[in-house]
Amino acid sequence: MNLYTLHKLAKPTLLLVLLFCFSTSNALDLSSLSSSNVSQVQLAIYDIKPASFPIDQLESIVLESVKEYASGVAASRYVTNEKMPDTPGKITFNNMQIMTLTISVPVCTGAVSVIGSKDTSMARFGESIVSMACIFAYNDGYRVDYYAKYSDNNNTSTAAGLGSLLGKSIARSIGLGDSSKFIYKTIDTMEQKFSASGIQYKLVDADPAIANKTVQPDEIVTRNEAQKNADAIKNQELSARKELTSIGLNASSQKQLFEAIQHGDKLAVQLFIQADSLDLTMPDSTGLTPLQVAKNPYIIDMLKQAGAR
Repeated sequence: MNLYTLHKLAKPTLLLVLLFCFSTSNALDLSSLSSSNVSQVQLAIYDIKPASFPIDQLESIVLESVKEYASGVAASRYVTNEKMPDTPGKITFNNMQIMTLTISVPVCTGAVSVIGSKDTSMARFGESIVSMACIFAYNDGYRVDYYAKYSDNNNTSTAAGLGSLLGKSIARSIGLGDSSKFIYKTIDTMEQKFSASGIQYKLVDADPAIANKTVQPDEIVTRNEAQKNADAIKNQELSARKELTSIGLNASSQKQLFEAIQHGDKLAVQLFIQADSLDLTMPDSTGLTPLQVAKNPYIIDMLKQAGAR
């Protein structure tokens, strides 16, 4: 039977405590970690469009996909009246100290819905899966961040542990066991339900890579990088103009640019290029371009790289 609870919260703190307690309930004996501890993690991030798709329906798709392969599920919807951001949030990880153990806890700050789960159907063989699916809303749509961790703990120092290991080996020999496959079945099920609902979705990140799935270019990352580059160029231009002013030069003075070139003033020429206030292909009153009057090889190279001809 699936344990399913739905909470409507204004702040994420309570949910994180709930999910942490939930994910550590029925935990295996920590002493087994010293015997054999095999674990694997998977992160998959989907971009969902359109933004008009009902959040209730999207939450239901993710919830039902997770419930299908988990023995316990807890879901929370956050109440927010804030304006949707241009860029969606993303799952992050905080370290939590529990006695002598440091546990990495997934955090979904800014999510409109969080679904946590734990599967203990193979607990008698030392296996468990904990997962968290975070739904982030933004202006153009949604992001679904799905994180899962599979643990396989064997305590071979006891007769019971050896028996569990033997049982696991027998189960796997006939094609049973290894519940890590439920992580990928959950991901497949989400994709199937996305398609069936008619929404547009694409996998924009997978860490590690998932077999038979292709990560698509993330337009948000591309847009942010382009904006970052544009901001860097703008800051460089402003900085160069200020520096020219500080040494008594005007970034918009073609005459001063030609004088700097003719005098071999490499620093001043470099600042004029970085300031980007002048057309480096424009001739002066004598009909010569900056490149034609340059004699210094270093300055000639700088001008060519900047597009002068």
